[in-house]
Amino acid sequence: MNNEIEFNSANNAHYSLIAKIDAVQSPIEFSHEYDSAVDDLEGNLLSAAAEAMFQLNIDVVLENLTEAKRVRRNHLDLLDRCAADPLHPMASDMTHLRDYAIRMDNLREHMQAVWEALKDYAQGRGVDALRRLDQASTVAATEEDTSSVLYFQLRVTIENISGMIRRGAMDYAGARAAFDRAAAIAQDFSEALSGQPEESEADVDLRTVSAHLRHLNEAHSYQMQYEQQISMGDYVSAVEAAHAASISYLQATNSIESSVPVIANFLHAASFEALAQEGIANANIQLEQGNWDSASELIKSIQGHYQTASRMCLRSRHPSASVMQERFLNSGSAWVTRLRRQMDREQKHLARIEELQLELRNLYGSVCNALGPAGVVVNNATEMVTSVKQQVEVVSRVETNIRSLLREIPDALANSDIPHNEREELSAEAVRLAEGESDQATFFTRVRKFAEGLATALGKGVELATPVVALLKSLSIVK
Repeated sequence: MNNEIEFNSANNAHYSLIAKIDAVQSPIEFSHEYDSAVDDLEGNLLSAAAEAMFQLNIDVVLENLTEAKRVRRNHLDLLDRCAADPLHPMASDMTHLRDYAIRMDNLREHMQAVWEALKDYAQGRGVDALRRLDQASTVAATEEDTSSVLYFQLRVTIENISGMIRRGAMDYAGARAAFDRAAAIAQDFSEALSGQPEESEADVDLRTVSAHLRHLNEAHSYQMQYEQQISMGDYVSAVEAAHAASISYLQATNSIESSVPVIANFLHAASFEALAQEGIANANIQLEQGNWDSASELIKSIQGHYQTASRMCLRSRHPSASVMQERFLNSGSAWVTRLRRQMDREQKHLARIEELQLELRNLYGSVCNALGPAGVVVNNATEMVTSVKQQVEVVSRVETNIRSLLREIPDALANSDIPHNEREELSAEAVRLAEGESDQATFFTRVRKFAEGLATALGKGVELATPVVALLKSLSIVK
């Protein structure tokens, strides 16, 4: 009941402030009280929008951003009208007030662009989301902004969500840059608080929050670096990035473990996931080097890290704890299966490579033995290939010359004493051999048989013409 009364009271105060601000229409009514009221109302609206962004409440985000835009634009219009009057009581403050108002309006515009990008991404338009983020104007910060709690809250929120969108769209370089910006904003805010002469309890709390957000976004950034390196096959750098991410997640965990244990358990689980990712990169290195025992041990440790991450989720009472637990278990099973299959493939490939190397050595030895009788000595594979090519060229030239000789057989046999039928048969066979397209081995076999036929004719006491004898001697090289 008390909470309901407080809510209604705050709600009434909110609308009362809006009514008070809207009532100011004339430059004469412009005052420091009015200007501060606009800043307060805008801060409340943007903070509510930031909170609703994390809850993915579209209607609430748009409602608050639209109202913030309306209030600030009316304020800027009134500021311009006041600045036109050099006698206005606040004339000396107009430039400063207007600069601040414009910076806040730009911040709201940037926040709205990020939200629109998130909406595009949620609807499956990842490319449009990235394009919108790339086109979103940057927001420059002054020293005054850097120490502003509202500025810190909004900028970290904006960059964090921008990084998550880019991460989901696998723009790891862009996500890493966004998370780095969020970490830098948190660091600057923490340093600004440390420089104050007196630090209140609220300042200490803010410093704790800023330190937590710095470590958290640094961890996210290292994870994006890990994803980049893994995608490029740079496993050594991926190991370093994953290890750094694990440390940053632990630092983020320690900074809020006592105050927000529900979230701390998730961050602790994330640190174990980063250790698992470090093991994945290391396992790939060992697999590439053929260190099967080391790879097997790493695969076991990867499974253990994911199981520990899963158990850490069970310590949290957050509604999404069971979902996160299942995600870590599924990720662990998927990676263990993938790496074991990869190791099996690598082992089979290595065995096949060794078989091929043995075959190559045997082939090399056989070729060397074959070339040896011809007086050809080879010292390496390059010389072997060159020598074989030379031998092939010689054989090809021999084949060409023999085909040319075979074409001369019919004319050479025309005036021989060989019986007509036998002469016609030998002439036809010579033409078939000369014009045939059989492979070299078959060709030389048939030529050898043909040459034996001619030699048989000579053995019968037949007088062969001089050209026939010359051809027979030339064909004898295939025997």
